[in-house]
Amino acid sequence: MVEGKDGAPMGLCSACAMRFGGEYQSLDTARETGHSTAGAADRANTGQDTSLDVGGAAGLMTRMADARDKEAAQLRSLARLMEHVNGEMLALQDTLEERGARIHALEAEVNRLQERLRTTEQALAPAFAGDSPAQPSVVPAVAENGPWDAAPRETARAGTETPTEAEPYAEPTAGPPVESEAPLASIRDRWGKAGLSGDDVHLVQRYFAESIHTEKTRAVRRSLGKPIVNLHPVAGESPRVMITIAWEIVWYQFLVDLMDGLPDDRRVQAFAEGMELSELAPQFLEDNAALDQDGRVDASELELSLLANPPELLTELAPERATELEDATEEIWDKRSQPEFRWDD
Repeated sequence: MVEGKDGAPMGLCSACAMRFGGEYQSLDTARETGHSTAGAADRANTGQDTSLDVGGAAGLMTRMADARDKEAAQLRSLARLMEHVNGEMLALQDTLEERGARIHALEAEVNRLQERLRTTEQALAPAFAGDSPAQPSVVPAVAENGPWDAAPRETARAGTETPTEAEPYAEPTAGPPVESEAPLASIRDRWGKAGLSGDDVHLVQRYFAESIHTEKTRAVRRSLGKPIVNLHPVAGESPRVMITIAWEIVWYQFLVDLMDGLPDDRRVQAFAEGMELSELAPQFLEDNAALDQDGRVDASELELSLLANPPELLTELAPERATELEDATEEIWDKRSQPEFRWDD
């Protein structure tokens, strides 16, 4: 008896049973063989997959190592580039510092020159007549007209002798001669030929003290000390006086016009300035006045000497004297900085 596909029992003869049994055994053998082959194949596949996983991991690690080496090479290249850029920046910084130092030196030089110019411009301020005279600076030697030496100042400060005791030049009736006869006579002669007197010296001091230039002369005097101060009459139709204030490193000249009716802003004009005393004519370096601490010109001794011994005022200059005075002031017109001014004005 066997079971059919539909599950119903069936009866077989011996011949059919033997044949059916052989086929069934072959089928079982084939099934067993298939199962064995499948297991071997599965085991083979499992080993192959394992070998493939190990190789992939090794390849991945190799690729990662290569990427790391590339990144390290890029970092080294970037470091070299940064060093180059840093070197260029340091060189540029050194260049900028060098140029900054040069600019600073030039600025310092410009400031020094400007200070010297300001000092020179302020050196021509007259003081009030009542102020006490400042100590005069060293008097330079003058070849042509003779200096206003220390003798008149010493006698005035001592109070024992006055300029009234000096004998006028070529006027023997004025009194006995003194040691300062030649310089004093030269000064009186110079101011007399220009038509000026001690009263005009007083006006020069007052006009300059009232001008704006005293601020400059005061500042320069505080920095550089006492200057050489000279008052010199200027040839021309109108009464004018040149004030020269000179230090060793800078000098200034101011022109004071004594003409009646002039406005205050035209009374005292900055005339010229410079930085070398050799640029000035010798007669402008005769120290016949002083500069007080307020930047004002003090020519009280010159004023006193002219008032005590009034010169003979002349309305016209001799041709040779006019030529001499023009030559004395001719060099000033060639200076680098000067106002627009003409002697014929």
